[in-house]
Amino acid sequence: MSVDAGERLQRILRVMPHIVGHDDVSFDDVRARVGVDAGTLLDDLRALTERDDEPGGFVEAVRILFEHDRVSVQSPHFARPTRITLPELCALELGLAMLGAGATSGERTVIDRARKRVRAAIVAMPTSAARDDVWYASAPAHGDDHLLDTLRVCAKESTKARMTYRRGDLSESTERVVHPYAVLPVRGKWFLIAWCERSDGVRFFRVDRIRSAERLDEHFSRPADVDVDALFAQDRALGSSPAERLVVEYSPRIARWIAEREEGDYAPDGSFVVSHPLADDTWAVRHVLQYGPEARVLSPEGVREKVMTTLRAMAEQGR
Repeated sequence: MSVDAGERLQRILRVMPHIVGHDDVSFDDVRARVGVDAGTLLDDLRALTERDDEPGGFVEAVRILFEHDRVSVQSPHFARPTRITLPELCALELGLAMLGAGATSGERTVIDRARKRVRAAIVAMPTSAARDDVWYASAPAHGDDHLLDTLRVCAKESTKARMTYRRGDLSESTERVVHPYAVLPVRGKWFLIAWCERSDGVRFFRVDRIRSAERLDEHFSRPADVDVDALFAQDRALGSSPAERLVVEYSPRIARWIAEREEGDYAPDGSFVVSHPLADDTWAVRHVLQYGPEARVLSPEGVREKVMTTLRAMAEQGR
């Protein structure tokens, strides 16, 4: 009859505290304490020292001595705490990083101190424990903790906020009153998801582009049909507006390579059309120009005009 290794390990772990640290103990007393029959207990204890395979899990430092109706264990391994492994340390560091990402500045001080100790333990692990597939995480950094905390409090208490914001493609800032829904780290950046009264719609704001934020006394009600998780699932967190898309037509010459890494549709002439999330107009212009004459902006019109303006400026500089 085969023995379940997991069940055997659990029985052994229950047995050891009653044996280790004593010169010898009554076999019947141990059996009664852990609730197993004599044959099972004897078989479990012998399994620690009697092995047919080499080296397997054989541990020479563990010795179990049987004498009539008494048993004793001699081993330094059971006299110390179980050693945490490198993957477990890295998992702990990752968990602390995720906890810190959603913490206030005061809470983050304690969490960062714990992460520092965990990272020190990771570095101190022996070289033999190193693994190429294990990494530890870092939450997005932000220089203004007060601003971040203000936005998070507004989202938590459903109070409006007045903020000054500058889009990446604009040189001047605009003042907006927003209804903060959530402040979350996404792809190395902090984003505010909020209803913008100025734009009359849900918008994604990069927190590092918010120049100032003030909590207002007026409360708001979040619509039941607004699902923050669904918005992120649609890969719209990079855009200043979840509705904005950059539609680009790639020529037949490069269509095959674009189709290998992007989702889109082939046109009758062999070109490939892709609808990208629109991060900002500056990013869109850089993206299109890298393909030269092989890419053409279909929409929005504003991006197409900025591409033309940039090309004219480049031509003037080349004269």
